[in-house]
Amino acid sequence: MIKAHVSYPDLAESYPFDPSGEPIRLHQTRFQAAATMNCTLVVPSYPLSPRGLARPWRLGDGCSEANPNLGAFVEATILSPGGRVSIYDPLVITNGTKPAVTPRPPRIPRGSQVIIETGFNGNNLVLEGAGAYQGKCIDAFGRSIIAQTAACNAKAFYQDANRQIAAGQLRIPPLGRGNDRQVCPTTRSFSLIDQDQSDNVLTMYLLNMHGQTAQDTAANEAALPRARTVDNGSDNALLGHFVDRALGCKPFTAQDPTSPRGADGSQALNELSARQNQRGTIAMLPVDDPQLLADGHYSIGKTNAYRMLTDQPPMSASVNKTVNAADYCQEMVDIAPARLRLDKRAEARFPSPVPSLGDNLATFMGARLHASFVNLGCRAFCLHNPVRLWLSWRGVATAVAYNTARQRARP
Repeated sequence: MIKAHVSYPDLAESYPFDPSGEPIRLHQTRFQAAATMNCTLVVPSYPLSPRGLARPWRLGDGCSEANPNLGAFVEATILSPGGRVSIYDPLVITNGTKPAVTPRPPRIPRGSQVIIETGFNGNNLVLEGAGAYQGKCIDAFGRSIIAQTAACNAKAFYQDANRQIAAGQLRIPPLGRGNDRQVCPTTRSFSLIDQDQSDNVLTMYLLNMHGQTAQDTAANEAALPRARTVDNGSDNALLGHFVDRALGCKPFTAQDPTSPRGADGSQALNELSARQNQRGTIAMLPVDDPQLLADGHYSIGKTNAYRMLTDQPPMSASVNKTVNAADYCQEMVDIAPARLRLDKRAEARFPSPVPSLGDNLATFMGARLHASFVNLGCRAFCLHNPVRLWLSWRGVATAVAYNTARQRARP
């Protein structure tokens, strides 16, 4: 049974485990939190309602939004009757602080469905609070935490979205072609995925000098001139804020009053676009995703739990888990290198999402693929890492080369 995980002292769910099977110890000091990189996030009451969306989520257990390695982020996608969609980013504040600017509730038409998704820059994020029940939130399979990501009301949202798509009410824009003359990528393209595809959000916040956060709106930027932006290390932000722009692609966006641009994408919109538009070999969440291990082992149940949260079809209980893991590795090493080599020149002109990994977008993508091969354990299937990196003395990738020869996995 897939159930919401809410942490209370008198419930079994108070004792979560990380994907390796180690217990996640709560009630930490800030020093312990910095070492474990595990945090709690309190879900406000009735989080799917307009007032609930405007109530701040509280990052706790010794963690702080001011620590870039422990920041949590929340993103809501609102689907209204007639195929209208909008985005709203609920605010996360550090426990014990107040918002730098009080959020305003969004307008939600009657009959709408709301999905809320979380992102986290640390290791494991545990949801707490009555709002996790009220919002139909899921952050675990049993007691095994889905590491960085959770979602609320996902099943009802995607059921309504797919019904509206079938009825011609919700229209998903086509992908188009990039300046490389290839079809633009999605979150299910093997040229974009990493070891834990389809995770985290596009949300950004403003952080002032006192450790208070605010939604990243144009008005708040003007009111908080000394505040800096903080963001989530996200596959979805990588696609919408970096790769699409580098390749001249247009992401699926909607009106977003909590974005300084007035519009943005979301994890839910990306998954709807991928489900509707991705052709050829499609990347689906595999059992060797490190977030989806349970007690350190491949788990079809936990993989299907997160597939449900991202609108991906479940895998059969009879699937050979080792073959599934090997196939994913093989598709990644056979497909990603050719596309990344093709796009290297265009992406080298764009900034890196993580400058400590690569000095531009192209070298970052190479370092990310190299690490994904390692983290997925692809060498166990007699595959070879297709990426060669040149590193600075600080360990930052400054050049990248790809081996595009096809390989054969041996489970």
